[in-house]
Amino acid sequence: RLCGRVCTRGFADVHGVVRFLPADGPAALAPLGDNGPLPSAALADGVSVAAYWDSSLGLRGSGVSSIRLTDKTVGGRRYAVVEYNSADIGDFDLLTFRVAVCADAPDEAVVQYVSLDDPHEGRTATFGAQGPGGWPRLQLSCNATTPVCAGLSFVYHLGTGTDPCDADTDGDGMPDGWEFGNGLNPLSDPSDDEANAD
Repeated sequence: RLCGRVCTRGFADVHGVVRFLPADGPAALAPLGDNGPLPSAALADGVSVAAYWDSSLGLRGSGVSSIRLTDKTVGGRRYAVVEYNSADIGDFDLLTFRVAVCADAPDEAVVQYVSLDDPHEGRTATFGAQGPGGWPRLQLSCNATTPVCAGLSFVYHLGTGTDPCDADTDGDGMPDGWEFGNGLNPLSDPSDDEANAD
């Protein structure tokens, strides 16, 4: 679960953005191209993680670079992992990084930088994560030199997707906290209609 949605599909953009969508989301997504502020990568119902979003990021041929999706169990916890292996970030520098989502830790996305030829390469990429429609937006930087080094990790806590400024995000008359505490979906679920906060 990410931002209160069950995301069953992932899309890895060649320019360093991983996007997670629910089963009823679009069947395909257009490539993003040049990086910019995170709202330009927003999905209506999905989550975007800009691990290293830059148009200069690419894949070298002849088997040097790859993008892999794996299902791993570590310490009894199951993870969906997208790995960019030896991605070309320009000037002959290669970067390996991972984006992971744990089935047992909802609303978290982890980015880990595994190896990097030049330990001070941050360039002017966009780094961050955002939920459906661009909220919550957790942008670390955009078009600013941001140091990235091997071993660096970010954990994005995306929350449940409810609006912190509205006690009843889905407008069904039941407060979000009550719905969440009673196992209901505060983002609206037709099966919630029978419940009542009295």
